[in-house]
Amino acid sequence: MKILVSVNSFAQFDSSVLLPLKGHRVIICNPYTRTLKAEEIRGFIVAYQPDALIAGNEVLDRTTLSLAKNLKIISRAGTGLDSIDLEAANDYGIKVVNAPDVCTQAVSELALALIFDCLRKVSYSDRQIRNGEWCKNTGYLILGKTIGIIGFGRIGSTLGRFAKDLGCRVIYYDPLEVQSSFAEPVSFRELLRTSDIISLNCPLQDNRHFIDEEAISLMKDGAILINTARGALVDYDALYDALEAGKLFAAGIDVFEEEPYSGKLTDLDNVILTSHMGSYTFESRVEMEIEAIKNLLK
Repeated sequence: MKILVSVNSFAQFDSSVLLPLKGHRVIICNPYTRTLKAEEIRGFIVAYQPDALIAGNEVLDRTTLSLAKNLKIISRAGTGLDSIDLEAANDYGIKVVNAPDVCTQAVSELALALIFDCLRKVSYSDRQIRNGEWCKNTGYLILGKTIGIIGFGRIGSTLGRFAKDLGCRVIYYDPLEVQSSFAEPVSFRELLRTSDIISLNCPLQDNRHFIDEEAISLMKDGAILINTARGALVDYDALYDALEAGKLFAAGIDVFEEEPYSGKLTDLDNVILTSHMGSYTFESRVEMEIEAIKNLLK
């Protein structure tokens, strides 16, 4: 097989993950530290015409897939499939597989880290000291807070268990009506109104900008918003206004509609911005790559 790999940093942590592909032609085509843009992945597909693609988060729409004349399988190195036109893939006879479990712990831990950073102003204090300022910033305990999780699948429920063990009340909204032994299901509006901390852990699907000005207006004054799911879930202009006005206490954001991000949220001190690194632990990246290769070969 001719296998195209579009995932950035693939096999950089452990080159032995490539051993099962011995005998196949492997082309690692992403030289950047970011997701490939549409024109870039299209160019690589046209140039190499792969039989298989190990994909990252790049957009694989109908136009892109129509250029892949020999492609038989897309193995997603990760969980989300919202960047792939699954209907088009089916029309072109391309099988799509993913690795739904490998990112769970890593993304859940990053979400928790962002929550603590927001509550205790860790990053903000670090910046102050580097600028010659010595201020004892007052934050909040996580103990006793109500954390509302939107999307209670693998990542959302894992984060919920962390929060429960830390003494939080855990509520969640999930349209699939999943069951939990330690958390309470609520409506979307009730979650917005009663949560001290809101974490987004849902797929994009038809949810673009569902956290908009109206949704933010329903949140408690002084609430914290965490997004480690998909950037397009949130209207970041509305979030900026809420953070600047003090409606929200803080936000922790790992994902953006346009990446790398350079928008106006960078002007605010009460938002922590990370570079879509939810899955970036050494352990998770290696496991993700192994799983993607296993799924492809299987």
